[in-house]
Amino acid sequence: MPTKALTDSEIIKIMEEVKSRHGNVVETARETGITRNRINHARREGIVRGLYSNDDIGMWRKGEFQDEKDPKDTKIFGLEEKLREHKQELAELKRANVSQDAVLAVIGNAKDQLQRKGDTEWLTWKPNKKTDATPGIANLMLSDWHYGEVVRPEEMRGVNAYNTEIAARRIQTTFRMAVELLKYHSTGTYQGIVVYLLGDLLNGIIHDELKDSASTSVTRDLIDLVPLLVSGLTMLAEEFGKVHALCLCGNHGRIDYKKRFKGRQEQNFEWVLYQFLKIHLADDDRITIEIPESFDAEMEVFDVRFMATHGDRFQGGGGIGGIWPPLMRGTARTQQREAAFDSRVDYMLMGHWHQLVYGNQFIVNGALKGYDEYAMGYGFPPQTPRQALFVIHDKKGITSERKILADGTDRMIRGKGWEHYLKAVREAA
Repeated sequence: MPTKALTDSEIIKIMEEVKSRHGNVVETARETGITRNRINHARREGIVRGLYSNDDIGMWRKGEFQDEKDPKDTKIFGLEEKLREHKQELAELKRANVSQDAVLAVIGNAKDQLQRKGDTEWLTWKPNKKTDATPGIANLMLSDWHYGEVVRPEEMRGVNAYNTEIAARRIQTTFRMAVELLKYHSTGTYQGIVVYLLGDLLNGIIHDELKDSASTSVTRDLIDLVPLLVSGLTMLAEEFGKVHALCLCGNHGRIDYKKRFKGRQEQNFEWVLYQFLKIHLADDDRITIEIPESFDAEMEVFDVRFMATHGDRFQGGGGIGGIWPPLMRGTARTQQREAAFDSRVDYMLMGHWHQLVYGNQFIVNGALKGYDEYAMGYGFPPQTPRQALFVIHDKKGITSERKILADGTDRMIRGKGWEHYLKAVREAA
Protein backbone atom coordinates (compact mmCIF):
# COMPACT_ATOMS: atom_id res chain seq x y z
CA MET A 1 0.00 0.00 0.00
CA PRO A 2 1.52 3.35 -1.02
CA THR A 3 2.59 5.76 1.68
CA LYS A 4 0.19 8.64 2.23
CA ALA A 5 1.43 11.97 0.88
CA LEU A 6 2.80 14.30 3.52
CA THR A 7 2.46 18.05 3.73
CA ASP A 8 5.54 20.18 4.36
CA SER A 9 4.31 20.88 7.90
CA GLU A 10 3.98 17.14 8.63
CA ILE A 11 7.47 16.48 7.27
CA ILE A 12 8.91 19.23 9.48
CA LYS A 13 7.15 17.83 12.55
CA ILE A 14 8.43 14.27 11.95
CA MET A 15 11.97 15.38 11.17
CA GLU A 16 12.12 17.55 14.27
CA GLU A 17 11.44 14.36 16.28
CA VAL A 18 14.26 12.61 14.42
CA LYS A 19 16.57 15.58 14.97
CA SER A 20 15.87 15.61 18.73
CA ARG A 21 17.02 11.96 18.85
CA HIS A 22 20.26 12.65 16.91
CA GLY A 23 18.91 11.22 13.67
CA ASN A 24 18.08 7.82 15.10
CA VAL A 25 15.09 6.54 13.11
CA VAL A 26 14.58 3.37 15.21
CA GLU A 27 14.49 5.30 18.49
CA THR A 28 12.13 7.88 17.00
CA ALA A 29 9.74 5.19 15.82
CA ARG A 30 9.80 3.39 19.19
CA GLU A 31 9.22 6.53 21.29
CA THR A 32 6.75 8.39 19.08
CA GLY A 33 4.78 5.54 17.51
CA ILE A 34 5.49 6.84 13.99
CA THR A 35 6.28 3.97 11.64
CA ARG A 36 9.77 3.70 10.24
CA ASN A 37 8.36 3.74 6.70
CA ARG A 38 6.63 7.04 7.39
CA ILE A 39 9.81 8.52 8.91
CA ASN A 40 11.95 7.41 5.96
CA HIS A 41 9.32 8.76 3.57
CA ALA A 42 9.37 12.10 5.41
CA ARG A 43 13.17 12.16 5.21
CA ARG A 44 13.20 11.53 1.45
CA GLU A 45 10.47 14.07 0.74
CA GLY A 46 12.12 16.64 2.99
CA ILE A 47 15.34 16.37 0.99
CA VAL A 48 13.52 16.47 -2.39
CA ARG A 49 11.54 19.57 -1.37
CA GLY A 50 14.64 21.32 -0.08
CA LEU A 51 13.54 21.42 3.54
CA TYR A 52 16.64 19.52 4.66
CA SER A 53 19.76 18.01 3.13
CA ASN A 54 21.71 14.81 3.67
CA ASP A 55 24.42 16.90 5.29
CA ASP A 56 21.91 18.18 7.88
CA ILE A 57 20.87 14.65 8.86
CA GLY A 58 24.51 13.55 9.03
CA MET A 59 25.25 16.38 11.47
CA TRP A 60 22.29 15.37 13.65
CA ARG A 61 23.72 11.87 13.95
CA LYS A 62 27.03 13.33 15.11
CA GLY A 63 25.28 15.48 17.67
CA GLU A 64 26.28 18.66 15.81
CA PHE A 65 23.55 21.31 15.55
CA GLN A 66 23.98 24.54 13.66
CA ASP A 67 22.41 27.71 14.92
CA GLU A 68 20.01 27.50 12.04
CA LYS A 69 16.71 29.14 11.41
CA ASP A 70 13.50 27.28 11.91
CA PRO A 71 12.40 25.94 8.50
CA LYS A 72 9.20 27.97 8.89
CA ASP A 73 11.39 31.04 8.58
CA THR A 74 12.81 29.82 5.27
CA LYS A 75 11.28 27.90 2.39
CA ILE A 76 8.23 26.41 4.13
CA PHE A 77 7.38 29.77 5.60
CA GLY A 78 7.39 31.29 2.13
CA LEU A 79 5.24 28.49 0.75
CA GLU A 80 2.71 28.86 3.54
CA GLU A 81 2.65 32.62 3.02
CA LYS A 82 1.89 32.13 -0.70
CA LEU A 83 -0.83 29.63 0.21
CA ARG A 84 -2.40 32.15 2.59
CA GLU A 85 -2.21 34.85 -0.11
CA HIS A 86 -3.90 32.60 -2.66
CA LYS A 87 -6.63 31.68 -0.17
CA GLN A 88 -7.19 35.36 0.55
CA GLU A 89 -7.38 36.20 -3.17
CA LEU A 90 -9.85 33.33 -3.68
CA ALA A 91 -12.00 34.61 -0.82
CA GLU A 92 -11.96 38.11 -2.32
CA LEU A 93 -13.02 36.76 -5.71
CA LYS A 94 -15.87 34.83 -4.10
CA ARG A 95 -16.98 37.95 -2.21
CA ALA A 96 -16.93 39.86 -5.48
CA ASN A 97 -19.01 37.07 -7.05
CA VAL A 98 -16.46 36.58 -9.83
CA SER A 99 -16.96 33.26 -11.60
CA GLN A 100 -14.17 30.92 -12.58
CA ASP A 101 -15.06 31.41 -16.24
CA ALA A 102 -14.59 35.16 -15.88
CA VAL A 103 -11.17 34.67 -14.29
CA LEU A 104 -10.12 32.27 -17.07
CA ALA A 105 -11.38 34.74 -19.68
CA VAL A 106 -9.14 37.47 -18.27
CA ILE A 107 -6.14 35.12 -18.27
CA GLY A 108 -6.91 33.99 -21.80
CA ASN A 109 -7.22 37.56 -23.03
CA ALA A 110 -3.85 38.46 -21.52
CA LYS A 111 -2.31 35.44 -23.23
CA ASP A 112 -3.83 36.45 -26.57
CA GLN A 113 -2.40 39.95 -26.19
CA LEU A 114 1.06 38.52 -25.59
CA GLN A 115 0.76 36.25 -28.62
CA ARG A 116 -0.47 39.06 -30.85
CA LYS A 117 2.51 41.27 -29.94
CA GLY A 118 4.95 40.92 -32.81
CA ASP A 119 2.65 38.50 -34.65
CA THR A 120 3.14 38.22 -38.43
CA GLU A 121 1.00 35.15 -39.12
CA TRP A 122 -1.50 37.38 -40.94
CA LEU A 123 0.99 37.61 -43.82
CA THR A 124 0.29 34.01 -44.82
CA TRP A 125 -3.11 33.39 -43.19
CA LYS A 126 -5.89 32.29 -45.56
CA PRO A 127 -9.61 31.94 -44.85
CA ASN A 128 -11.25 28.54 -45.17
CA LYS A 129 -14.10 29.76 -47.33
CA LYS A 130 -13.69 29.47 -51.08
CA THR A 131 -14.58 32.92 -52.32
CA ASP A 132 -13.19 35.60 -54.61
CA ALA A 133 -13.89 38.19 -51.90
CA THR A 134 -10.85 37.10 -49.89
CA PRO A 135 -9.15 40.00 -48.12
CA GLY A 136 -5.92 40.95 -49.86
CA ILE A 137 -2.65 42.29 -48.48
CA ALA A 138 -1.40 45.68 -49.65
CA ASN A 139 2.30 46.28 -50.32
CA LEU A 140 3.99 49.69 -50.30
CA MET A 141 7.57 50.25 -51.45
CA LEU A 142 9.43 53.24 -50.00
CA SER A 143 12.93 54.12 -51.15
CA ASP A 144 15.26 56.72 -52.59
CA TRP A 145 13.95 59.68 -50.65
CA HIS A 146 17.46 61.13 -50.28
CA TYR A 147 16.15 63.27 -47.45
CA GLY A 148 18.46 66.24 -46.90
CA GLU A 149 19.61 66.55 -50.50
CA VAL A 150 18.99 69.76 -52.40
CA VAL A 151 18.04 69.80 -56.08
CA ARG A 152 18.01 73.33 -57.50
CA PRO A 153 15.39 73.99 -60.18
CA GLU A 154 17.78 76.40 -61.86
CA GLU A 155 20.10 73.46 -62.62
CA MET A 156 17.21 71.27 -63.73
CA ARG A 157 15.69 73.64 -66.30
CA GLY A 158 12.83 74.02 -63.85
CA VAL A 159 11.54 70.41 -64.07
CA ASN A 160 12.28 69.50 -60.44
CA ALA A 161 13.21 71.00 -57.10
CA TYR A 162 13.98 69.30 -53.81
CA ASN A 163 14.77 70.17 -50.24
CA THR A 164 13.60 68.99 -46.80
CA GLU A 165 10.36 70.98 -47.04
CA ILE A 166 9.44 69.39 -50.37
CA ALA A 167 10.59 65.98 -49.12
CA ALA A 168 8.33 66.13 -46.06
CA ARG A 169 5.41 67.16 -48.28
CA ARG A 170 6.02 64.25 -50.67
CA ILE A 171 6.39 61.74 -47.81
CA GLN A 172 3.07 62.80 -46.30
CA THR A 173 1.43 62.70 -49.74
CA THR A 174 2.78 59.18 -50.33
CA PHE A 175 1.22 57.77 -47.17
CA ARG A 176 -2.04 59.65 -47.73
CA MET A 177 -2.31 58.57 -51.38
CA ALA A 178 -1.59 54.94 -50.44
CA VAL A 179 -4.66 55.00 -48.23
CA GLU A 180 -6.81 56.78 -50.82
CA LEU A 181 -5.83 54.46 -53.68
CA LEU A 182 -6.45 51.33 -51.61
CA LYS A 183 -9.68 52.40 -49.91
CA TYR A 184 -11.40 54.66 -52.42
CA HIS A 185 -10.02 53.67 -55.83
CA SER A 186 -10.00 49.88 -55.37
CA THR A 187 -12.45 47.19 -54.36
CA GLY A 188 -12.07 44.63 -51.61
CA THR A 189 -10.73 44.64 -48.08
CA TYR A 190 -7.25 44.18 -46.67
CA GLN A 191 -6.01 42.15 -43.74
CA GLY A 192 -2.92 44.35 -43.48
CA ILE A 193 -0.19 46.16 -45.37
CA VAL A 194 3.51 45.38 -45.84
CA VAL A 195 5.88 48.35 -46.10
CA TYR A 196 9.26 47.78 -47.71
CA LEU A 197 11.80 50.40 -46.66
CA LEU A 198 14.45 49.71 -49.29
CA GLY A 199 17.12 52.24 -48.47
CA ASP A 200 18.54 55.57 -49.57
CA LEU A 201 15.98 57.34 -47.42
CA LEU A 202 18.86 59.57 -46.30
CA ASN A 203 21.04 61.81 -48.45
CA GLY A 204 24.23 60.50 -46.85
CA ILE A 205 27.81 61.72 -46.98
CA ILE A 206 29.42 59.32 -49.46
CA HIS A 207 30.19 62.05 -52.03
CA ASP A 208 31.71 65.46 -51.49
CA GLU A 209 29.10 67.18 -53.66
CA LEU A 210 26.32 65.68 -51.50
CA LYS A 211 27.92 67.09 -48.36
CA ASP A 212 28.51 70.44 -50.01
CA SER A 213 24.96 70.82 -51.30
CA ALA A 214 23.10 69.27 -48.34
CA SER A 215 20.73 71.53 -46.44
CA THR A 216 21.58 69.95 -43.05
CA SER A 217 23.73 67.21 -41.53
CA VAL A 218 22.91 63.54 -42.04
CA THR A 219 22.37 63.08 -38.29
CA ARG A 220 19.80 65.89 -38.21
CA ASP A 221 18.13 64.43 -41.30
CA LEU A 222 17.91 61.10 -39.48
CA ILE A 223 16.19 62.67 -36.48
CA ASP A 224 13.80 64.60 -38.72
CA LEU A 225 12.77 61.46 -40.60
CA VAL A 226 11.75 59.49 -37.50
CA PRO A 227 8.47 61.37 -36.77
CA LEU A 228 7.57 61.38 -40.47
CA LEU A 229 7.89 57.59 -40.62
CA VAL A 230 6.17 57.05 -37.28
CA SER A 231 3.25 59.21 -38.40
CA GLY A 232 2.98 57.43 -41.75
CA LEU A 233 3.12 53.89 -40.35
CA THR A 234 0.65 54.79 -37.62
CA MET A 235 -1.74 56.16 -40.24
CA LEU A 236 -1.52 52.86 -42.15
CA ALA A 237 -2.14 50.89 -38.95
CA GLU A 238 -5.26 52.94 -38.23
CA GLU A 239 -6.60 52.29 -41.73
CA PHE A 240 -5.58 48.65 -42.28
CA GLY A 241 -5.13 47.23 -38.78
CA LYS A 242 -1.81 45.45 -39.31
CA VAL A 243 1.51 46.81 -40.63
CA HIS A 244 4.76 44.92 -41.15
CA ALA A 245 7.79 47.04 -42.08
CA LEU A 246 10.84 45.35 -43.62
CA CYS A 247 13.83 47.69 -43.24
CA LEU A 248 16.88 47.54 -45.53
CA CYS A 249 19.72 50.02 -45.89
CA GLY A 250 20.84 51.60 -49.14
CA ASN A 251 24.24 52.65 -50.40
CA HIS A 252 23.84 56.39 -49.69
CA GLY A 253 23.39 55.97 -45.95
CA ARG A 254 26.62 54.04 -45.41
CA ILE A 255 29.17 55.39 -42.94
CA ASP A 256 32.22 54.59 -45.10
CA TYR A 257 32.99 56.23 -48.41
CA LYS A 258 33.72 52.86 -49.97
CA LYS A 259 30.97 50.31 -50.53
CA ARG A 260 31.17 47.38 -48.12
CA PHE A 261 29.65 43.91 -47.85
CA LYS A 262 30.57 42.86 -44.30
CA GLY A 263 28.37 44.62 -41.75
CA ARG A 264 26.60 46.49 -44.53
CA GLN A 265 23.34 46.92 -42.62
CA GLU A 266 24.78 47.93 -39.27
CA GLN A 267 27.45 50.27 -40.66
CA ASN A 268 24.80 52.57 -42.04
CA PHE A 269 22.98 55.66 -40.76
CA GLU A 270 19.70 54.14 -41.93
CA TRP A 271 20.19 51.20 -39.57
CA VAL A 272 20.19 53.74 -36.73
CA LEU A 273 17.07 55.34 -38.22
CA TYR A 274 15.27 51.98 -38.20
CA GLN A 275 16.31 51.29 -34.60
CA PHE A 276 14.80 54.63 -33.53
CA LEU A 277 11.68 53.74 -35.48
CA LYS A 278 11.42 50.39 -33.70
CA ILE A 279 11.80 52.04 -30.30
CA HIS A 280 9.13 54.65 -31.02
CA LEU A 281 6.63 52.01 -32.18
CA ALA A 282 7.47 49.35 -29.58
CA ASP A 283 4.16 49.81 -27.73
CA ASP A 284 1.99 49.62 -30.86
CA ASP A 285 1.16 45.93 -31.31
CA ARG A 286 -0.40 46.65 -34.71
CA ILE A 287 3.02 47.39 -36.18
CA THR A 288 6.00 45.04 -36.46
CA ILE A 289 9.45 46.27 -37.49
CA GLU A 290 11.87 43.78 -39.05
CA ILE A 291 15.52 44.84 -39.44
CA PRO A 292 17.48 41.98 -41.05
CA GLU A 293 21.23 41.67 -40.69
CA SER A 294 21.58 40.62 -44.32
CA PHE A 295 21.28 43.18 -47.13
CA ASP A 296 18.98 40.74 -48.95
CA ALA A 297 15.81 39.74 -47.11
CA GLU A 298 13.17 37.13 -47.92
CA MET A 299 9.51 37.95 -47.51
CA GLU A 300 6.54 35.68 -48.11
CA VAL A 301 3.07 37.13 -48.53
CA PHE A 302 0.44 34.45 -49.03
CA ASP A 303 2.28 32.12 -51.44
CA VAL A 304 4.30 34.82 -53.20
CA ARG A 305 8.03 34.80 -52.35
CA PHE A 306 9.93 38.08 -52.56
CA MET A 307 13.61 38.88 -52.27
CA ALA A 308 13.99 42.48 -51.14
CA THR A 309 17.25 44.35 -51.68
CA HIS A 310 18.34 47.91 -52.29
CA GLY A 311 19.52 47.17 -55.84
CA ASP A 312 22.96 48.80 -55.99
CA ARG A 313 24.76 45.46 -56.32
CA PHE A 314 23.36 45.13 -59.86
CA GLN A 315 25.78 46.89 -62.19
CA GLY A 316 25.24 48.42 -65.63
CA GLY A 317 22.23 50.14 -67.15
CA GLY A 318 24.00 52.72 -69.30
CA GLY A 319 23.50 51.04 -72.67
CA ILE A 320 20.64 51.22 -75.13
CA GLY A 321 18.74 48.61 -73.13
CA GLY A 322 18.73 50.88 -70.10
CA ILE A 323 18.22 49.25 -66.73
CA TRP A 324 16.61 46.09 -68.10
CA PRO A 325 19.78 44.04 -68.83
CA PRO A 326 21.33 44.42 -65.33
CA LEU A 327 17.96 43.82 -63.65
CA MET A 328 17.22 40.67 -65.66
CA ARG A 329 20.78 39.41 -65.20
CA GLY A 330 20.75 40.19 -61.45
CA THR A 331 17.34 38.58 -60.95
CA ALA A 332 18.44 35.41 -62.75
CA ARG A 333 21.58 35.16 -60.61
CA THR A 334 19.59 35.69 -57.43
CA GLN A 335 17.10 32.98 -58.40
CA GLN A 336 20.00 30.61 -59.14
CA ARG A 337 21.54 31.37 -55.74
CA GLU A 338 18.25 30.82 -53.92
CA ALA A 339 17.70 27.51 -55.71
CA ALA A 340 21.06 26.39 -54.28
CA PHE A 341 19.79 27.49 -50.85
CA ASP A 342 16.70 25.30 -51.36
CA SER A 343 14.55 28.40 -51.71
CA ARG A 344 12.85 30.28 -54.49
CA VAL A 345 12.22 33.86 -55.61
CA ASP A 346 9.07 34.90 -57.45
CA TYR A 347 9.88 38.62 -57.49
CA MET A 348 12.84 40.83 -56.71
CA LEU A 349 11.92 44.08 -54.94
CA MET A 350 14.41 46.94 -55.10
CA GLY A 351 14.96 50.65 -55.30
CA HIS A 352 18.21 52.42 -56.31
CA TRP A 353 17.42 52.85 -60.00
CA HIS A 354 15.02 55.80 -59.56
CA GLN A 355 12.62 54.39 -62.14
CA LEU A 356 9.34 52.69 -61.27
CA VAL A 357 9.15 49.48 -63.28
CA TYR A 358 6.80 46.51 -62.90
CA GLY A 359 8.52 43.51 -64.52
CA ASN A 360 7.55 39.86 -64.73
CA GLN A 361 10.06 38.88 -62.06
CA PHE A 362 11.01 42.15 -60.42
CA ILE A 363 9.54 45.42 -59.21
CA VAL A 364 11.78 48.47 -59.14
CA ASN A 365 10.69 51.46 -57.11
CA GLY A 366 10.74 55.06 -58.20
CA ALA A 367 12.46 57.93 -56.39
CA LEU A 368 10.75 60.39 -54.10
CA LYS A 369 13.56 62.83 -54.85
CA GLY A 370 12.59 62.83 -58.50
CA TYR A 371 14.73 63.71 -61.50
CA ASP A 372 18.08 65.18 -60.47
CA GLU A 373 21.34 66.54 -61.89
CA TYR A 374 22.97 63.10 -61.94
CA ALA A 375 20.13 61.51 -63.94
CA MET A 376 20.00 64.44 -66.33
CA GLY A 377 23.77 64.41 -66.80
CA TYR A 378 23.75 60.74 -67.84
CA GLY A 379 20.61 61.07 -69.93
CA PHE A 380 18.45 58.71 -67.90
CA PRO A 381 14.71 58.73 -68.70
CA PRO A 382 12.92 61.34 -66.52
CA GLN A 383 10.16 60.35 -64.11
CA THR A 384 8.16 62.44 -61.71
CA PRO A 385 8.50 61.53 -57.98
CA ARG A 386 6.68 58.22 -57.35
CA GLN A 387 6.55 55.08 -55.22
CA ALA A 388 5.19 51.59 -55.91
CA LEU A 389 1.97 50.17 -54.48
CA PHE A 390 0.58 46.71 -55.25
CA VAL A 391 -1.96 44.24 -53.86
CA ILE A 392 -1.65 40.46 -53.43
CA HIS A 393 -4.66 38.13 -53.54
CA ASP A 394 -4.31 34.83 -51.68
CA LYS A 395 -5.18 32.76 -54.77
CA LYS A 396 -4.30 35.00 -57.72
CA GLY A 397 -1.02 36.57 -56.64
CA ILE A 398 -0.41 40.21 -57.55
CA THR A 399 -3.67 41.60 -58.84
CA SER A 400 -3.07 45.35 -58.75
CA GLU A 401 0.00 47.43 -59.61
CA ARG A 402 -0.25 51.13 -58.87
CA LYS A 403 2.00 54.17 -58.76
CA ILE A 404 1.76 56.80 -56.06
CA LEU A 405 2.47 60.22 -57.58
CA ALA A 406 4.10 62.21 -54.79
CA ASP A 407 3.63 65.51 -56.59
CA GLY A 408 0.09 64.60 -57.62
CA THR A 409 0.89 64.46 -61.31
CA ASP A 410 2.50 62.18 -63.90
CA ARG A 411 3.68 65.13 -65.96
CA MET A 412 6.99 66.88 -65.51
CA ILE A 413 6.38 70.30 -63.99
CA ARG A 414 8.29 73.07 -65.75
CA GLY A 415 9.01 75.91 -63.36
CA LYS A 416 11.36 78.88 -63.24
CA GLY A 417 12.51 78.69 -59.64
CA TRP A 418 11.61 77.55 -56.16
CA GLU A 419 8.41 79.53 -55.72
CA HIS A 420 7.18 78.85 -59.22
CA TYR A 421 7.86 75.12 -58.83
CA LEU A 422 6.20 74.90 -55.43
CA LYS A 423 3.16 76.78 -56.73
CA ALA A 424 2.86 74.35 -59.67
CA VAL A 425 3.15 71.37 -57.30
CA ARG A 426 0.41 72.73 -55.00
CA GLU A 427 -1.88 73.34 -57.95
CA ALA A 428 -1.27 69.82 -59.30
CA ALA A 429 -2.00 68.27 -55.92
